[in-house]
Amino acid sequence: MKRFWLILLSIGLLTIFSTAAYAVDVKFSGEFTAAGVYLNKTNLNGDSAVVANNTGPSTAFYFQRLRVRTDLVVSPGLTVITRVDAMERAWG
Repeated sequence: MKRFWLILLSIGLLTIFSTAAYAVDVKFSGEFTAAGVYLNKTNLNGDSAVVANNTGPSTAFYFQRLRVRTDLVVSPGLTVITRVDAMERAWG
């Protein structure tokens, strides 16, 4: 039974990879955004003497985003559009 599934999988992969791609036009676009925030001498305790002296802790963090878009024009009436959002995170 294992041999049967292996042969069937091999034939399926061979069929998929031997099929010609009929995309007429392929377009890639995207954007990369990186930004940072710096907060100087922050303190969330309004009743503290630290607020009066303005000596709270400082903090900084950064964030980024990568978007990649692919447009595959197969025929004038058929377009496949994909978009991938990657590396969306805060760091620092």
